[in-house]
Amino acid sequence: DTKAFRVWGKIGRNLYLIDCFVRNCTLPDVAKWLYDFDSKIPDSTAISYRIEGKFIQDGFINDFDDEGDDRGWYIPVTADKRSKPDKFERIEKISAFYERGNVYYDIKKKLDPDYKRGLDQVLAFEQGSGANDDAPDADEGAIWYLMKKRAYDRTPPTSGKRSNKSNW
Repeated sequence: DTKAFRVWGKIGRNLYLIDCFVRNCTLPDVAKWLYDFDSKIPDSTAISYRIEGKFIQDGFINDFDDEGDDRGWYIPVTADKRSKPDKFERIEKISAFYERGNVYYDIKKKLDPDYKRGLDQVLAFEQGSGANDDAPDADEGAIWYLMKKRAYDRTPPTSGKRSNKSNW
């Protein structure tokens, strides 16, 4: 089975595949890649990492902790604990974003082997095909979280007076 870790961003309704890891490898390889990726992220960038809940139960989180021990810093990885319907139905749902032209891949990475493997999996995704579907499954999780997130930039800030009856 392939291990897939896909990093997505969102601006408005558009989704951008920023980087990805799609390989046949060990779990510590995934942790190492994520730490290498995260070390390049500017401190001013807010990013959250989620992995499938079953990997937390399988001890995969220990691989992240071990990599953090080696580096002296830790990435806060949380589990995707959603109650999920059928995998095919979940992944099929996000095809609407592709059909509407809301999904963008970085053209500069078109020769990157991870990008190519991930795109191959997305294009081969079909119920009953038997093709690897780890990349589209990772895409679904990321896109679900991005699309469900509240649009904070549309919420006007509020202010008011602080009460003198503070517990502080």
